[in-house]
Amino acid sequence: MTLIKFFTLTFIIHFFITNYECSIDFSLIGIDNFKLGSTFVSVTDKYPMMVKNEEHDDGIIVYSYQKKIDILNEIKVIDYFLFFKNSKLISYHFEIDIGNDVTFFRNFINELKKLKVNDDFINSHSISKYNYYKSSNKCYKFLSLKQTIDDKLYIKGGVSLD
Repeated sequence: MTLIKFFTLTFIIHFFITNYECSIDFSLIGIDNFKLGSTFVSVTDKYPMMVKNEEHDDGIIVYSYQKKIDILNEIKVIDYFLFFKNSKLISYHFEIDIGNDVTFFRNFINELKKLKVNDDFINSHSISKYNYYKSSNKCYKFLSLKQTIDDKLYIKGGVSLD
């Protein structure tokens, strides 16, 4: 095998392993799933309701959209934030408004565990009962309960490539 073929094959394997490992999937409970590395065009084809929010100096462009979904037999509003650089998806985050119901977060986590959704991430990377975090191979995954100054609670989650 030539050196060029070896490096090409190594790059391809690394690319697929990194993108596979750098993912979260909550689609079983109704949250939209995205594949990091997807092109802007492919994402907007599937989610034409996205609107441009901001453009950063480093070339990152943030788009968002909102929708209502049924989670745990309750209708919740979820906001999605998608981050693109060089027309590739490098990160996405979601926020679910849960009012002031901390029990909903606990039930949400229990449902993820029951369905074995992101099992390794949820079961083995808890830094508290309200924060889950995993960082490896330039990949950052998180799921947490956040409280605003006016005491509203949000479930925030996402994944990013560095």
